[in-house]
Amino acid sequence: MLTRRDIKTIDCGSRQLTLEFDSVTQEEKDIWVMTSFKEHIVTHGHILLTDFISCVVEKHGLTVQEILQSVFWAANELKLHFLIDDFIVSPYKAKNVLLNAPSEIIFLIDSLKVKDSLFHDAVAFYRELMPDKFIENKQEEQYNFAGILRTIFKNWETGLKYLELRAQQTSFPGIQTIEKHLQFLKNIIAHQDTASIIKNAYNKTDIEQTYIGEI
Repeated sequence: MLTRRDIKTIDCGSRQLTLEFDSVTQEEKDIWVMTSFKEHIVTHGHILLTDFISCVVEKHGLTVQEILQSVFWAANELKLHFLIDDFIVSPYKAKNVLLNAPSEIIFLIDSLKVKDSLFHDAVAFYRELMPDKFIENKQEEQYNFAGILRTIFKNWETGLKYLELRAQQTSFPGIQTIEKHLQFLKNIIAHQDTASIIKNAYNKTDIEQTYIGEI
């Protein structure tokens, strides 16, 4: 998918204004790339770089090099980040990694964050609520904390969907409670970008305590 020739052409510095002779301007290409990125982030919280490139090629017909360049400029402007082995790396580092191993697993993640005060309150709440889930220091980084929340909420959702199915088949009691909590989880994880999931999870902390008690 990624070739050394495409990777070598990447400019990791600040973008320069250029004269546009193509029918599609660089600004339009950047908009297509960032729009696609935001759509994936809202739905999944992150995306594999190679998967993202494939999606944009299929949807907009841009070349791999064009997409890579837009992505790297966006990273330079802190509109998104590269994530390798759970660490955010600079565009220069990401380029060097790709040159050495074009098939390296690199994720794209969002750069939006909540206010520090809200973040620290959310961490404190969930540490107290579920200390076994937050025993490492990774959650000090907002993206990693949001990732733990995504996993917890999705596991809850899976468990409740199983109970819902059993309840429908065997007249198991509590179907209304199950459906209520499924809707609650659906609202929390409707947007899975870092800022949205932390904000939604914290804004519903009172309901959350009731939810934990019932399940």
